[in-house]
Parts: sequence; C-alpha cells; structure tokens
Amino acid sequence: MAKAVCPLLGYFFTYTVTKLFIKRGESVTVKWEEPPIVGPGVWESRLLPLIDRPGEWAVVYETDKTATAHTIRNQLLAGRYGLPSGRWEFKARKTGAGGKIYARYLEPKRKCHGA
Repeated sequence: MAKAVCPLLGYFFTYTVTKLFIKRGESVTVKWEEPPIVGPGVWESRLLPLIDRPGEWAVVYETDKTATAHTIRNQLLAGRYGLPSGRWEFKARKTGAGGKIYARYLEPKRKCHGA
C-alpha cells in the first residue's frame, strides 16, 4: 500500500497495486459494471459562477507555493480537469511566498459552420 497527497484537495489518499504485469497464458478476470455517476468536479464547481460574468477575472485558487499555482494553471490550459463548456483563460501569479490562479470565462465554444 502506498500513500500520496493530492495538491488540489490537500489530503492524503492510499492506493494498492495488486499486479503490474500479466504473463502470457495467465488468465485475467474481468468484472463488468457501469461506472458510478459523478457530480460536478472541483474545478467545474469553482468555475461555473464565472459564466454569469464573462470577461471578468476572478481568483479561483490560492496556494502556498508559486510553482503549484503555475502547474495547476498549465493543467487547466491542457484540459486535464473537467471544465464547464466554453472558452476559458487562466493566469497564475506570485503572491508573497504563494500563488493565485485567476480565471475568466470568455464565451461559449464556437460551432464550425459549413461542413
């Protein structure tokens, strides 16, 4: 069993690795089931209020490390978190020893015409 810390939520979680590799000829058990329904994610909840005020900047996250703010900003830009639909802009700024992430909602995603 191993432990890790989630930088976004700030708490420890544990996980167990049962088997890394399967040898040729070894049987594999498959369990069929539907995935659970998941509610809005942390970032979706933080960003939804910004849709009502397009074009305005808001602080959506504060951290005690500047590097963490820049890392999270890059992950938001790369689409690694479940974001509400639309076009978004994100910036990270140093604040003393820590950092803040700013976000603003620009507009709904444009649909392609003609095809």
